[in-house]
Amino acid sequence: MPRQARLDYPGCLHHLINRGMERRSIFADKEDYKTFVDLLGRLVEDGGHKCYAWVLLPNHFHLLIETGRVPVARLMSRLSTSYAGHFNRRHRRAGRLFQNRYKSIVCDKDAYFQELVAYIHLNPLRAGLAGSPAALEKYPWSGHRALLGLEERPWQSVGDVLSSFGAQTAFARRRYLEYLAEKKDLKKGALSGGGLARSAEGLMVSGRRDTGEGEKFDSRVLGGGDFIAQALKAAGQTVKKAPAVSLDEMIKRVSEEMGVEPAELRKKGKSTKKAAAARAVVMELASRHLGLSLVEVAKRFHISQPAASILRWKGEKFFRENGDDVEHLLRRMGDTPV
Repeated sequence: MPRQARLDYPGCLHHLINRGMERRSIFADKEDYKTFVDLLGRLVEDGGHKCYAWVLLPNHFHLLIETGRVPVARLMSRLSTSYAGHFNRRHRRAGRLFQNRYKSIVCDKDAYFQELVAYIHLNPLRAGLAGSPAALEKYPWSGHRALLGLEERPWQSVGDVLSSFGAQTAFARRRYLEYLAEKKDLKKGALSGGGLARSAEGLMVSGRRDTGEGEKFDSRVLGGGDFIAQALKAAGQTVKKAPAVSLDEMIKRVSEEMGVEPAELRKKGKSTKKAAAARAVVMELASRHLGLSLVEVAKRFHISQPAASILRWKGEKFFRENGDDVEHLLRRMGDTPV
């Protein structure tokens, strides 16, 4: 299945994520972390971008970047290529360092800015690298310390972040720390793309369920229908209507198409090859065309997130190898590629 084009335009807010191949480490020691941070800072300044939040973890990283003078894709290409070259030379290895291409979610800044900053800077806590929100100030590889004034990062947009919490710096920092404590249990699924396709049972945004009729949908965007329409228009791309099916209906139709019982896709434990293939197809369709996170679909199938990730990869492979079946399946889902 062809990859969707990147969404980008001046002033576009991106949540950017990339991981090591097979979730392996991309940072071996302090020098690796420092090299990456120096590269990031230089590229942010060279491109006129704004970096609001960032965190480096042993096997992946998150960035919250607003597009400046050049496309974010150019920043990410130079960052990934330069750092991978450094890492391979230094550790005498060859081959790809990063898993697939980076993930980019275009975000509604007005609705999600503070939550994204919190989610990104809380990552060391979720990963067990910090014992509490207060201990985050000791973690050196994120933008959190700069927001607290504990170190200088001229390329990081500290003032813009703090001003969203208050007009006075001291008050803003206190409110930022309080907000982190409030959001310490914030889950990744709450900030996934997909527009109004926010739940496995229907369409939801900010707790409001909707029929989805006529609403905008795009798995690359975190925001409501109006924002999605604006973002796609700004990027010169076409708006896609929300799919007319729920996850349950998708499971039913794929099961019929591939000759298995829907119950086979949901049961725990080992399954037949045919049921596993159908499950992989549902995983890919649910992720790409319903905008559901792997976590959400994994729960429905009673499997782990890593297992869901493998299934989606198999689903992508199915679509690459069965091009003639793709259009037919998507028509049955009430959806066609943009």
